[in-house]
Amino acid sequence: MKSSWTTTLQVLARFGLRAILFLSEPFALADSACVASPELQGHVKSSPTSDTYSSLGNWFADHKRFDCAATAFASAFRLQPTSASVAYLWGLSLSSARRDEQAIAPLELSIRLDTNDIRPHLVLATVLDRMKKAAEAEAEWRAALAIDPQSAIALDSLSQHLVDGKDYSSVIALLDRPDVEANRTAVQSLNLGIAYAGRAQLEKAASVLRDGFNDHQDSLPIADELAVVLMLLGNNEEAYTVFDLALSKHPSDQPTQILYLHSMVTSKSDRALDYSSKLLAAYPDQWEVLYLAGVLESRKAEFEQAR
Repeated sequence: MKSSWTTTLQVLARFGLRAILFLSEPFALADSACVASPELQGHVKSSPTSDTYSSLGNWFADHKRFDCAATAFASAFRLQPTSASVAYLWGLSLSSARRDEQAIAPLELSIRLDTNDIRPHLVLATVLDRMKKAAEAEAEWRAALAIDPQSAIALDSLSQHLVDGKDYSSVIALLDRPDVEANRTAVQSLNLGIAYAGRAQLEKAASVLRDGFNDHQDSLPIADELAVVLMLLGNNEEAYTVFDLALSKHPSDQPTQILYLHSMVTSKSDRALDYSSKLLAAYPDQWEVLYLAGVLESRKAEFEQAR
């Protein structure tokens, strides 16, 4: 009968040299820091199977000890080298431990062993994105969406990636679809609104962001973006209402307060002076509040006070 290690190498040979070299490293839980509960340690020692090593890996993962979890799942995979799920958990543990370069091989193995599992695509995309491999990360998010076109994680991540690259047309194509519209997350609503604003389609941006704000009223990023778009459209009072609603839920959020004051100053609102005094009392050393207060004093020809 072939040994499990021989079987492992035969499986890995199908998946490339990088996987073989990495997976040829020692698997034993030799690190004295990788000690679980006595009961579980004893169970692994008396019955060192893939299942017991997987239980050990889950225990370490539950306790946020991801390096130890990765070592345990590596041992589990050695004993069960055709398990896509174990390969995924191994790669996930390495990713959680921020060992990104090492996480790639087991995640790729998991994908090849089970082409219908979305999970390794999502984790691999995150790993590649952290490694600044943008094109490869995008390919994995799109592969995930080929499996589940409504995956919230994939839609959130890919749309954010596209917004960061100012590829607004692709964001709109990705998110402005009937099958996505009904279940848009806060991130998706924000990104679609930003994309329409970036294409100078302000009315469409406002519509998307209004819907997003109705669905996610605790979202300050949506509120701030909606208010800015409304100001650009000249809908100042509606913008102020959005700011008021947002700050009623997050009364101490400094960036939104300052953006609100900036909007008042820009639109020359009569409310600006009182709000400026309120923020000066709360943030006497904040440079932007001081600047905006100085602008207001200058408008009153109070130049010494402005200085």
